[in-house]
Amino acid sequence: MHKNTIYTLGVKGIAGVCFFVLDILIARLLGYNDYNEWSFYFSIAEILKFLTRMGIDTSSKVCIARSINEQKEQNEFFQAGFKLEFWFTIIFMVIEIAIAYPLARILGYPQKYPHLFEILLAGSIFTSLYSMLCFFKEASVGFLKYINLFWITAVEFLGYLICAYIGMKLGGIVGLGGGYSAAIIFAILFCVWLYRDRNICIQVNKSIQQKKSIIFKYALSLIFVNMGGLVLSEIDVVMLGLFLPDQVGIYKIPKNILDKLINVPLAICLGAIPMYVIFDKENFKTKKRGYLKLLSEYVAGIIILAAAMGLLGKQVIIRAYGIEYAKSVAIFYWLIPYFVIYSVTAFVSSFLSYQKREKELMVSHSAMIATNIIFNLIFIPRYGAVGAAVATDISLVLFLILLLIYHVKCFKNLDKEYEDV
Repeated sequence: MHKNTIYTLGVKGIAGVCFFVLDILIARLLGYNDYNEWSFYFSIAEILKFLTRMGIDTSSKVCIARSINEQKEQNEFFQAGFKLEFWFTIIFMVIEIAIAYPLARILGYPQKYPHLFEILLAGSIFTSLYSMLCFFKEASVGFLKYINLFWITAVEFLGYLICAYIGMKLGGIVGLGGGYSAAIIFAILFCVWLYRDRNICIQVNKSIQQKKSIIFKYALSLIFVNMGGLVLSEIDVVMLGLFLPDQVGIYKIPKNILDKLINVPLAICLGAIPMYVIFDKENFKTKKRGYLKLLSEYVAGIIILAAAMGLLGKQVIIRAYGIEYAKSVAIFYWLIPYFVIYSVTAFVSSFLSYQKREKELMVSHSAMIATNIIFNLIFIPRYGAVGAAVATDISLVLFLILLLIYHVKCFKNLDKEYEDV
């Protein structure tokens, strides 16, 4: 567990540093207007990436993790998940290229966003192949091969930093999209090499076909769960971009900072959660105590980190991004509650996912999605970027309440199941 936590922290550290360095370079090299357009595109790209994933990567991870004592079964779940993800990637790549122009027109091309169509085309490989990369990452967690997750993430984010910078220097904002696509290709090739011993190209047999059905069925139930995270991280940016394109950049900067900082406390726990969530009669009481202790320490760490951000946020934003993004500071403080609550919900959601509580997760995420969209529609036209932040905070409060109710209910059921121990 100690090594897993170190590797997970390393993963988040590399991803965070590379992301922030590249984001600062983009903001400074492209300038205010092009950074607004890139921020809007990147939120659209996150939605396209989500649609391609279809929950298959997460479903595969859970199936692999729950077969930890059966190596052959683990490998078959890995092979089945890979094949499903591969074909969905191909299908969605074709669809994304086909809809790039009409989608760009709907979103404001060329009046509001003069490069959007070209960026969508240049980044189509990135948005479609990302699902394959997520599959390899999630499989690494399922296998408890955190060192593989570390190397995959290192290759991925260093690739973004290098390729995107070169693309931006050669082709501006459109070249930036092409750079992301080049980086994802290199990362996928590395993953295939890394997992060459798992026979990912093995011929399909009856057992693998059955496991495809298991993965796909569970993936369908996870769509709303993944969509919930997507809504929290991107839908407010998209809606802000549709209403007020000139405020996208100043909102996206603090949102990016907080989304990446959420990974710091979460990384510590995600390295340990798989060790505590697979219960049996012999280990239930011990693992329950360990899990609840981990949760309490996690919440305490979040509060401390939030307080530190409150003290340093202003200086970090102005010094890193420049004085032209000074309006981002106020939005940053409005989004600190988002950081705290989202961090807790991410932890609890992960636990419920391992317990296969997909119905409860679907209900809670659906309520959060509906609330978030409604309040964004109310607040963004009137209050702009600040309204988007407030809408996100409000929707998360409801989300947290529902998750905590299901969390308590889940442990009551587990207590009842193992009460004879």
